[in-house]
Amino acid sequence: MLNKLQDYKNEIKWAWQRVFRGYDDTAYWNLNDYVSAIIIPVLEHYKKIDHGTPFGFTKEEWRNELDIMIKGFKAPTNDDYNLTSNRKFNRMRKKGLRSFTKNFDSLWD
Repeated sequence: MLNKLQDYKNEIKWAWQRVFRGYDDTAYWNLNDYVSAIIIPVLEHYKKIDHGTPFGFTKEEWRNELDIMIKGFKAPTNDDYNLTSNRKFNRMRKKGLRSFTKNFDSLWD
């Protein structure tokens, strides 16, 4: 029961932090997950609305590039899988993050 009350107290505290400073203390614990949770739905929305294709891309190329970014942000991190499968996910993650960095200024609608 005390743990439940502490959980409620923390949720209220974090909600106020998000309102007044735009993020809460949980961002410090695992910033990559915190940021990914925001970025993934936005990238998926860009793909869904299919609007604002950047210069130098066809619509299909841009959709593919968005897929690369989405897969990169969704790829499990080091702690999630064993070493063998982790190499695949690390490559996927790095490819997605490189694409995100390269296309960062094109991510607007």
